[in-house]
Amino acid sequence: MKLRRLHLDNFRAFQATTVELDPQLTLVLGGNAAGKTALLDGIAVALGSLFQGIDESPSRHIRKEEARRSVFTINGVVDLHASWPVVVEATGSMRDPGDPAGPPLELTWRRTLEGPDRRTTRQGSKNLETVGQAYQEQVRAGQLISLPVIALYGTQRLWLRKKATEGVTGVGNRFDGYADCLDIAATERLLTDWMKQRTLIQVQQGRPHPQLAAVTLAISTCLNEVSRVWFDLAHDEIRFERGSNPLNVESFSMLSDGYRSVIAMVADLARRAAVLNPQHGEQACQLAEGVVLIDELDLHLHPAWQRRIVADLQRTFPAVAGHRHHPLSSGALQREKRAGPGAVRKLVASVPGARGGPRQQCAAGRRVRRVGAPCRGRVRAQADLRPAR
Repeated sequence: MKLRRLHLDNFRAFQATTVELDPQLTLVLGGNAAGKTALLDGIAVALGSLFQGIDESPSRHIRKEEARRSVFTINGVVDLHASWPVVVEATGSMRDPGDPAGPPLELTWRRTLEGPDRRTTRQGSKNLETVGQAYQEQVRAGQLISLPVIALYGTQRLWLRKKATEGVTGVGNRFDGYADCLDIAATERLLTDWMKQRTLIQVQQGRPHPQLAAVTLAISTCLNEVSRVWFDLAHDEIRFERGSNPLNVESFSMLSDGYRSVIAMVADLARRAAVLNPQHGEQACQLAEGVVLIDELDLHLHPAWQRRIVADLQRTFPAVAGHRHHPLSSGALQREKRAGPGAVRKLVASVPGARGGPRQQCAAGRRVRRVGAPCRGRVRAQADLRPAR
């Protein structure tokens, strides 16, 4: 599944905005209130259309409070009004459930909210809803069709906590990989419970558990210095081994906030890929396709890891398209580009139509070569991140 274009009308701070997205990786840069998180939320609304065709899945609707507000001052009195309709339109491609080996389906779909007392429309997204229905029918028939991984990791993943019973850890079905996928939280706790249960199953059955193997492989791939990851039943915790020294073992709980946050996110994404596509076994992360949204990607990370986190994630999930709010400077992105070929494909320097958007685009344009259009109109989200000569 690839997203290529997003159009927003009256959504949050955007009056009318069109953003071209790279099918592999888009980084969103900008200051506070530039609309970076709103852009990710708009994509989440668009992706939620797929779940209209899948029972008990986390569909995402346009909320009435997401309507753009216009403020007027009349004789010293503030007059606040919401703007309607709110429109989210997307263009992308995905595998045809009826012919997975054939050419991908090219789709454009649209969802609107006409007013505060109305519901988000579905008529304009029936084509994507039909794809979701086809996925559901084939999975229920036991067919080994590949399901796209879809996940939104908002900033609330670092502090919002849900009850352990809200996480799916027991025997279920493939669609459990979509549980809370557009509102992911408490990933550390869920990871610990999930790894413990899979480890117990592995011990009981006397053979490796493929989903557990996929998660541990993803963590080791993302963290080059980690040679082994496992749940230690004796200590009741996740443990890591660095290098080839078996004595160099660390507890997951003793790692920094930044490390724990990224490890939990990588493991959660790997778990979802493995649950959605058990036919891929240990290679679920390498073969997974889909769209992942990450807000504040480098939050709490050491500067050294901030520079390579994008390349690390792409190495771990090479076929998953990512759209990320990444507040690094363009200089750091240039260093990241040199560190990993193809690590950064395109950049949304700012999002016009939001408050402060054009100013942010000009500021970024002075540091990043060949950033799309000048400071007006539609963003062509293209940036040559080769080091300036």
